[in-house]
Amino acid sequence: MPQASLEHDTSNQSHQIRRHTYPISLKEQAVALRDCMSIREIGDHLGVHYSNVHNWLRVANKLSDFKGNKKSSNIPGAGRPPILPEPDALVAFMDSRRHQECALTCSHMVNYLKKHQNEWLQTYIARQADGSCTAKRAITDLESTRAEFAARFHKDHGGLPDDCVYNVDETGIQYDMPPRYIWSKMGGTPKLSKGEKHSYRMTAVLTIRHDGEKLPIHYIIKDQFGGRINPKEFPTYPAGHFYAMQSKAWMDAEVW
Repeated sequence: MPQASLEHDTSNQSHQIRRHTYPISLKEQAVALRDCMSIREIGDHLGVHYSNVHNWLRVANKLSDFKGNKKSSNIPGAGRPPILPEPDALVAFMDSRRHQECALTCSHMVNYLKKHQNEWLQTYIARQADGSCTAKRAITDLESTRAEFAARFHKDHGGLPDDCVYNVDETGIQYDMPPRYIWSKMGGTPKLSKGEKHSYRMTAVLTIRHDGEKLPIHYIIKDQFGGRINPKEFPTYPAGHFYAMQSKAWMDAEVW
């Protein structure tokens, strides 16, 4: 007597049915039709299951009071409960920065948690350690790339004396830089004060000779071409280096 096979098709187990979401505007339409249609009739009219209509009618008051974006699928209070300790204090901090028309970024909020909820933050980071990102390339691959470049460079320029080979690196320095992304309260203004909108740039040209001698740093500053630095205005610029004033803080033929 042949034995029944214990194997079964598992090809569909990994297939997940996508959960349908509906905008609040559609939910409000369903609520508006409740006085003239039954729940099933509303579902047939809007092309949704009647159980969804039943759930929307349960929160009809919240839907009618909603003042946000009608394309959203959730009203306030939906989703997971907050995990942050004392979330109202964080919201007050966020509102305070926006009332002053200051930028509000993720860094500001993380720094707030470091200062006021550091113990919770360290516990949260420890829980997420297993899911941390990994490097895109292995260290051995990077070392092999460096070795290949060194061998090729030595082959082409190995005959030059050490005091004639320079390695130059141009490093851009952004300071007073406005953030790329700014958080603002839903329905609030994203307006920023003028001082928070613009950034300043300086370029530092770092040079080292093949014999290990480091040359003075060459700073390129955005200002009037050929201008002079006022030591009273810039008291922190270190002495012993070179500075160039240009209309743009980039390397160009004049600097070279």
